[in-house]
Amino acid sequence: MECSSLESLSPINLSSAVKLQLSGCSSLGSFPEITEKMNNLRRLYLYGLSIAELPWASFQNLCRLKRLHLTRCGAVQLPSRIFTELGLIIFKAEWCEGLHWPDLEVGEEPLTIEFLTISDCNLSDDFFDKGFQRFSRVKKLNLTGNNFTFLPKCINKLQLLKHLDVHDCYHLREIRGIPPQLKYLNAANCESLSCSSKSMVIKEQKRHELEGYFRFPGESVSDWFHQRSTGLPCSFWFRDKFPLGILCCTVVGQKNDDDYDYLYFIPEVFINGKLGKRFIEYEMSWTNLDHTYFHLLEALNSDNDHLKKGWNHAELLYYFEQRGKVRMKEVGIHVMMEGGSMTEDVRFSDPSRKRKLDDFI
Repeated sequence: MECSSLESLSPINLSSAVKLQLSGCSSLGSFPEITEKMNNLRRLYLYGLSIAELPWASFQNLCRLKRLHLTRCGAVQLPSRIFTELGLIIFKAEWCEGLHWPDLEVGEEPLTIEFLTISDCNLSDDFFDKGFQRFSRVKKLNLTGNNFTFLPKCINKLQLLKHLDVHDCYHLREIRGIPPQLKYLNAANCESLSCSSKSMVIKEQKRHELEGYFRFPGESVSDWFHQRSTGLPCSFWFRDKFPLGILCCTVVGQKNDDDYDYLYFIPEVFINGKLGKRFIEYEMSWTNLDHTYFHLLEALNSDNDHLKKGWNHAELLYYFEQRGKVRMKEVGIHVMMEGGSMTEDVRFSDPSRKRKLDDFI
């Protein structure tokens, strides 16, 4: 339903409807009244409305609603009972400037939301004081383009969270906690993010062995990486058993301010000249900042066909597609070992050369 001049709607009773969309009704003064149970409605999409609130008197009749999307709905007021009583699985609010977020009362049972998006809604720090930790079932969290200055420590209590996106949060300075199952963190263009927060996140990625992709603004590979390169591939040798994992850092940057650039790339690890494993794929879109990508590759299975007894050669290469002037500036690897310290079973120069030299002498 779309009509920019529509000012009111008669009470809605669509008992068989599974999906309802109100789009572009910018003159609609209030959300339509729903007087009867709509037991089949699962998805509700509201776009471009100027309503002041979502009235619980109507929403209580959407008792099986699972997905609610709000886009460009201004300073709409959300009743807390939408989250606490409806059993929503997906909630998405985008470009709702002035969104009035409800107080969800700390200490109550977990909410049912599994996929939560609140992007470009001018959220500030007080958002996290309104029962945020009740979203403990969330698997994917998108808070892009907001105004908060920190991610709270209690985010580490979101045990199921695997995907966290806070890109374009220009005021974000601190990340105080990391969920234990996190696989994806996108903090692109978070230009205020402190070095200490970036370091903490990467240390947690190493400690929890989080195989995935983390992205931050950054211009170089950290000094503690075992090997850094601006040209040749990074590589190392290991004896008999592949290490616990490889933490790889890729620095991607711009040569100039072209209108649209991107770099699509997939890091690949070759074992003895054969493809051992691929990381997940990445795309670097246009940005004014250089960015660092951190990705962790866990150990290969001991029965991997490419492994042989004795010394094995591991090499980090890239498959990529490039448009414009985006380029890879530097790469680095950090080899993770049991106990955290390097052993004689990992070398960064060819051990066979040393043997040959010893034989010659």
